Amino acid sequence: MANGSSVVGIGLQYGDEGKIKAFDRVAASAKVWVRFNGGPNAGHNLKVGDVHLITHGVPSGFIRDGVLGYIGSGTVINPEKMNAEIAYIAAHRFNLNNRLFISANASLIQPSHILLDRISGDEVGTTGNGIGPAYADQALRQLGSLLKNIRVGDYLANPDANQMQVQMNLEDVMNRYADLMQKKKVSDINLSALVNTFDKQTRRLAPYLCDNPFFVEEYIQQGHDIFFEGANAVGLDVILGTVPYVTASRTIAAAAYTGGDLPVKYHTKTIGVAKAIASRVGNGPFIGEFGKEESEKYCMEKNELGESGKRYVKEVEAQLYEPSLLLKSDNPLEIGIALRMLGNEYGATTKRPRRIGMLDLVMLKQNCRLNGVDELYLNKVDCLRDFANSSLPGIPLVTGYELDGQKINYVPATETQLHRVKPIIDYFPAFREDISSVRQKEDLPKAVHEFIRFVEDQVQTPLLGIGVGPEREEYVALR
Repeated sequence: MANGSSVVGIGLQYGDEGKIKAFDRVAASAKVWVRFNGGPNAGHNLKVGDVHLITHGVPSGFIRDGVLGYIGSGTVINPEKMNAEIAYIAAHRFNLNNRLFISANASLIQPSHILLDRISGDEVGTTGNGIGPAYADQALRQLGSLLKNIRVGDYLANPDANQMQVQMNLEDVMNRYADLMQKKKVSDINLSALVNTFDKQTRRLAPYLCDNPFFVEEYIQQGHDIFFEGANAVGLDVILGTVPYVTASRTIAAAAYTGGDLPVKYHTKTIGVAKAIASRVGNGPFIGEFGKEESEKYCMEKNELGESGKRYVKEVEAQLYEPSLLLKSDNPLEIGIALRMLGNEYGATTKRPRRIGMLDLVMLKQNCRLNGVDELYLNKVDCLRDFANSSLPGIPLVTGYELDGQKINYVPATETQLHRVKPIIDYFPAFREDISSVRQKEDLPKAVHEFIRFVEDQVQTPLLGIGVGPEREEYVALR
């Protein structure tokens, strides 16, 4: 019997590219969907008929009958959130019994990790889910007598002993960072309640435990197709992203095999997803951003509860602004706000306003090349018509960089260089047509065809499809 295919899907910018719309088409034949990185810091919007779901940790393939989900060793698991998500999905008529499998080697996000993230994650702009501290403890492994990295399989093999380890780890963080907790005014820690809840929730994961290291390989050897669903995006990779303003895991295509537990020899192809108007959540360099540092500061302002990035949530901006007026502004920050409102660019997980920027073709080309992307998909092409009603001379595209007076054709590695880079911007003729109802490439306006050819020429990767609206069916295949 011939082996099945193994396809990797990744985001090519800073997340929120609408990956599922492309993944759903490319992975239609996949028997197993695999999550290989990250944790509950990712948010995916799924729509099946009239059912709309927002998921965070469970592989998205469950919306198809008979598809299995595997959460690989490269992920980190919050037991309480995972159980809540499983129940949430079940309430929408999708039963995950015997369909969801969690690698025994996946690490647990402990209460100590969430506390540490809560008191120290503001500067990076984390989601506060304990992702970074959990991955950090993978590397730390053990601190004296404290076992810092506890995996799902480890805990379930000896829950009583590991419950004590979890408690000691929380006590250690509370003692070690007592001054920082006081500074951040964090005093609402009920140690025993947190540890007991963690224990109860972790034990509930037992039916989903998978201790077979060949689980994914056995399916592909039986002729079944495998799809690796990347969380976050390449621009947030812990090593190749805009360090330190990145996620805590490897988000590149190659990580699918180390974190998804399949030998790389089975690899078939890599697909990459981007969107025509870029966005970013949290702090960090964003070369094509409308409003630059002013936008970053605005989007990260705290609300009355002290939560970073939540002052200007969707409902607040809707009360404050009229986007059609802001589009006419000469202030790039206001243009970015208008594009965010018109494009509904708010975090599915955090509800934070996303910072808005131009399509950066230098970054897109580099990320396609470094990840060996075979097929490119570009969402939100319909939103480009908003530029026809703006003060700008056309659709702004970043086609080059200038660093210290020298033109460069790559994304610099360091934060200091990234802040010094000046984007070289070309303006592509804007179109006014509403293309959200178009389903055949022949029906796209001439200006859109010319835009597609320009992007392909710039990034040197074939563009196979474009998103023309937020809904699953609002899509145009190009090949």
